Amino acid sequence: MDGPNLNDVLNAMEKMGKPVCAAIDKVALGGGLEVALACHYRVAAASARVGLPEVNLGILPGAGGTQRLPRIVGGEAALELILSGTHVPAAKAHALKLVDEVAPRGTDVVQAAKALLLRELASNQPLSPRRVGLRTAAPLTQQTKAAAELKWGRKRRGQPAVKNIIAAVDASHMPLDEGLQEEARLFFELIVTREARALQHMFFAERQCTKVPGLDKRAAVDVRSVGIIGAGTMGGGIAMACAAAGISVVLLDVSEAAVQKGMAVVASNWERSVKRGSLTPER
Repeated sequence: MDGPNLNDVLNAMEKMGKPVCAAIDKVALGGGLEVALACHYRVAAASARVGLPEVNLGILPGAGGTQRLPRIVGGEAALELILSGTHVPAAKAHALKLVDEVAPRGTDVVQAAKALLLRELASNQPLSPRRVGLRTAAPLTQQTKAAAELKWGRKRRGQPAVKNIIAAVDASHMPLDEGLQEEARLFFELIVTREARALQHMFFAERQCTKVPGLDKRAAVDVRSVGIIGAGTMGGGIAMACAAAGISVVLLDVSEAAVQKGMAVVASNWERSVKRGSLTPER
């Protein structure tokens, strides 16, 4: 494709002689946050959330997220945010120094961003320290990398994105242009994997399920009874949830013994709830 890619645009924006501030309202996820990271300042609305959830699609942030985020929050915190794919609320983002200010609830975040820029211009401070790409990040320790691989290798078993994300964040101690090249190499390794294609298929399929032609989302079905096949852990849990909602439940399994075993587990769970005080004996 001819013309600049997103990294070219973000690098040019970061090098601008005039300060740039991201005003984050609602959400800045994935590429949206990567754009904000290349700005010199970031202001978020109190209700805003930010994050880099690409791992949930089997890939890694491919527009500088693995390089700029560690330069702001540190390598260990960056690993946790990227490997978890968490949506971080504004207050926590501020505590991590991921955003510079949080606009008070009910105020205009764009006006808050303008006010911050005017204050910074009046202070006549140099812009260089605000260019995240010029900062340095410490290399990840072997202990940090091993702990991240152990924790997230278990939680995301079979997903090659875990190792590539750790390697990409580790590259953030390099000069930015070299780190971006390594990020791109690791990104393109992942984009062609079966795991990435499967996770992306699942992501879009889940969203298509809510768009079935002729399905009226407002039409609620009055469910008064359910039949559940299988009295094991999952079937018993579903039975408990339905019963708690006042729905009559019939539990079915391959034998009377299996049904009785499932009922005993359900009874035991409810007895624990009574002991904890979260359920009354009458209920």
